Amino acid sequence: ASDYPFGSEIKVAVESISSDPFTVALRVPKWTTLKKLTVDGEELKGAVIEKGYLKLRRNWEGRTEIILSLEMPARLVYANP
Repeated sequence: ASDYPFGSEIKVAVESISSDPFTVALRVPKWTTLKKLTVDGEELKGAVIEKGYLKLRRNWEGRTEIILSLEMPARLVYANP
């Protein structure tokens, strides 16, 4: 649940019964920057955004909460006549 794109915090819940690791890819638009990333309340530093995606690979067994906080500054865009 989040109010994105009107708010800068995105909450994602991952639920899995599998014990095998897999990758969760979160889209990070080019016009934003990553401010903070937490997984189950633990802040992850050094996350890499590659080709517009933040990829997290781990064992997601059970319920895991990901919170992605983005910097979303206002910007002026001119129309193309």
